[in-house]
Amino acid sequence: LSLSLSLSPFCWCFLSFVSSVALAGVMLFRDVGLILSSIVLRYRSLPPPKTVSRYFDASLASVQFEPNLLGKYNTVLQLSMVVFSLAAPVFGFTDHYLLHILWYTTGASTILSGVSYILAKDVVKYVEQSKGKTQ
Repeated sequence: LSLSLSLSPFCWCFLSFVSSVALAGVMLFRDVGLILSSIVLRYRSLPPPKTVSRYFDASLASVQFEPNLLGKYNTVLQLSMVVFSLAAPVFGFTDHYLLHILWYTTGASTILSGVSYILAKDVVKYVEQSKGKTQ
């Protein structure tokens, strides 16, 4: 019994670390997925000839991304989570239930936002090049 009581703070610290790493992983996975999909869509939509210099030429816009409303709310939640998580030790609400609710809500909205970017049809718009422009 005394062993389990002495391990209890360690277990809580470990579980807190694992959940924060998992939440950061979800957020990073979503952002990396958005970046990789934008790289692929840019390459696919670039008119020939496809060269590295043309790929990075901003005047040859071939695809435009529009963030959806859930993605914007998710950004606000993620920034709020960072601010409140950093402020929690200063103001003494590190284990407050509202902070945990914010963490879970942010994780859920990050997952839903990533899924909505995959399923939405109006997020990506292909830009047509003007005929008179020299490339």
